[in-house]
Amino acid sequence: MFPLYSSNSIAQATGTAVETAEKYIAYLKESLLIYELPILSFKLKMQFKQNKKTYPADTGVRNAVCLRFSRDTGKLAKTMIFLEIKRRNDEVYYWKSNDGYEVDFVVKSGQKITELIQVSWNVSDEDTQRREERALWKNLKSILGLF
Repeated sequence: MFPLYSSNSIAQATGTAVETAEKYIAYLKESLLIYELPILSFKLKMQFKQNKKTYPADTGVRNAVCLRFSRDTGKLAKTMIFLEIKRRNDEVYYWKSNDGYEVDFVVKSGQKITELIQVSWNVSDEDTQRREERALWKNLKSILGLF
């Protein structure tokens, strides 16, 4: 849903130096316009090295500046859930397995995983529901195995 990015990919897309891209990302984070969502890992090097996801700090600003061709209700729902987790002041990460299954949010309190959250606007379609559930079940053992 939300594109993974790295400083290198932003630098390439904008035709700037990696250092410049890193500065602009830092400015957006410092101004609280965006939040970064790192991958879950105990290795800080892995968290820094892996691509991150970004979430806007405000859905209204996101709607005002993003070019969209649909209502994006799923992305808005994901953003609202992310912002609620941040409001609760919990640590939050995402998880992606080697075989491509992704858990939207892994919530951690201290050294303990407290929640695994999948967000989908509409699970009335059985394929969508199965896909979302499969991502949780396939990753549950891997995520809990870290702790």
